[in-house]
Amino acid sequence: ATRVGVEILRQGGNAVDSAVAVAFAEAVTLPRAGNIGGSGYMPHYNNTAAPWADYKDEISRVTLEEGVNSIGRNAFEDCWDLRTVTFPSTLDTVYDEAFEDCYNLNRVEICSLKDWLDIGFIGDEPDCSPLYWGADLYIGGELLTSAVIPEHAWVQRYSFAYCDSLTEVVLTEADINLIENAFLGAYYLERVIFPGTEAEAAALKEEIEAYCAEGNWNLLDAEWVCWDPINEISPRQSYLILAPGETYDLSLEIENEGYLTRAYWKIEDINGRDTFDSDILDIDHHTGEVTAKQEGIACVVAYMYVDDRPLCAKFRIDVVDGPAAAEITQVTTSGSKATVKLYSLDYAEIPILPVLARNMDPSASALIPQED
Repeated sequence: ATRVGVEILRQGGNAVDSAVAVAFAEAVTLPRAGNIGGSGYMPHYNNTAAPWADYKDEISRVTLEEGVNSIGRNAFEDCWDLRTVTFPSTLDTVYDEAFEDCYNLNRVEICSLKDWLDIGFIGDEPDCSPLYWGADLYIGGELLTSAVIPEHAWVQRYSFAYCDSLTEVVLTEADINLIENAFLGAYYLERVIFPGTEAEAAALKEEIEAYCAEGNWNLLDAEWVCWDPINEISPRQSYLILAPGETYDLSLEIENEGYLTRAYWKIEDINGRDTFDSDILDIDHHTGEVTAKQEGIACVVAYMYVDDRPLCAKFRIDVVDGPAAAEITQVTTSGSKATVKLYSLDYAEIPILPVLARNMDPSASALIPQED
C-alpha cells in the first residue's frame, strides 16, 4: 500500500490522491473475494498497475463497498476470470476501460434502478460499461427485464447499452430525461409504457428524435403503449391508519381475472403531488412495504401491468401518534343491506344512526359530507 501511495506522488498526485490510493490498496486483503472498501474516488490505473494486479488471474468476484464513489480507468482490465461485480449505492462514475477485456463477466449487481441510473459512464465507447462485455444487470437480486424509470431521473449515456435482458421500459411520467446512446445495442427492447395519450407520446418521440436520437433508436422503434392512470384495481385496504415506526405490507386484489406481473410504488401528498423524500412515509418501490415515520397524511400509488393493460391503484395512509383508529375494512352485505360500524380514534364506537339521520339528504338518498 505504501508503494502505491509513493507511486501516485511520483506521478504528480497530491497527498489526498496518495491517501485515497493507499486506502484502496489496503482494502484488498483477500484477492479471491475481491472486496474493495474505503471511501472516495478510485485512482486511474492507465499508467500504473492496480494494487490487485498481481492477483487479476484469480479474481472471480469484486464487491465495491458503500463509500466507493468511482471506478478508475483500467481498474480491472484483463481480469479474465472476473464473473460478478457488485456496485454500491454511492458509486457515481465508471471510467473508460475499467472492465477492458473482462470477457467472462456475466453479472452486475446493484440495489436499485435509481442507483444504477445515477452512475455516469465516462468514455467515448460503450466498453466503459460492464454490460458491454456481456454482463446481465441484476437489480435487488432480480434480473432486469422491465425498467421502471423513476420520476425526474436521468437515463444517462450507456445506462442500458447492450442490456440484453431488457424488454420493457415503463415511464412513470409523460417525459424522459435522456442522453444520447442510453439504449445503444439494447436490441431486445420491445415495449415502452407511456402514461399519457398517443398525441403526447408522438410529441415526446419527435423530441427524442430531434435532440438525442443517436444510440436511442431501439427505444424509438419499440412499441409504445399509451394509457391514462385509472383505478381498475381494488386495494385490499384503500385507507390505513398507522403509528410512527409501524410497517405494513400493502396488497392488491385484481377485479378481473389477470396475472400481476409487476408493480411500481410511489408516494404522493394528499393533493396528488409526487413526494420524493417524504417526512411521513418510507416505501419499498418494488414490494410496496410501507413504514410510517411521523404524523401526517400521504397517499401511496401502485402502477402495474395486468393482462397487457397498465393499471394503477391508490392508498391513503394517516400516520397518527397515539391510539390508532380502527381500520374501516369490512362491510358485510346481505341482499341489498349492509352493516357498518364506525369508530373514533380511541376505538370508541360511534352510534351511526344519528349521524346518518343528520347527514342524509332525503331527496337524493345520499350522505352529505360534514366536517365532523
